[in-house]
Amino acid sequence: MFSFSKAYDKFKEAATYGHTLSGYNLGVMHYTGLGTFKSCNVANAFLKHVVTMGENSIYMAHAYKLVE
Repeated sequence: MFSFSKAYDKFKEAATYGHTLSGYNLGVMHYTGLGTFKSCNVANAFLKHVVTMGENSIYMAHAYKLVE
């Protein structure tokens, strides 16, 4: 069975290895409260990190501006 909290754990693990999309997904999950606690501050921190470090940083910068 699918679980958002299990997905969160997997995304977090992948993000620690530098997977950009996983970091973005963690930000979105914190922004919406899916699988974890809802926190705009934590979401903002994940998205800001993705924008500065990500391989698709131009696209991520746009997403970051939407929640900033």
